[in-house]
Amino acid sequence: MSFNENLKRQLLNNEWEFVFPNLEEKYMINTFDDGNERFESNENKWIVFGKWKEKRAIFNLNNSEIILKSLSNWKISKL
Repeated sequence: MSFNENLKRQLLNNEWEFVFPNLEEKYMINTFDDGNERFESNENKWIVFGKWKEKRAIFNLNNSEIILKSLSNWKISKL
C-alpha cells in the first residue's frame, strides 16, 4: 500500500476530503489540547492530508506515523 493510500485510510469517514500532501506547505500547531499535549515534544511541523468543514487531518513532517485525525483548523497556522 502506498503512503497516500495509507493516509486515505486514516480519514475518519467518507465525508472527509483527502488532500494530496504538499511537503512544501507546512503548518504548526498553536494549541495542543484535547489529548494532543503528548505531541508537544515533537518538532512542530505538520502536513495536512484531509479536511472536513473546519477540521483538518495532519501528520508530523519528521515522523509520519504521528497522525492527528481531527484537529480544528483554528489550532494550526501556516509556517
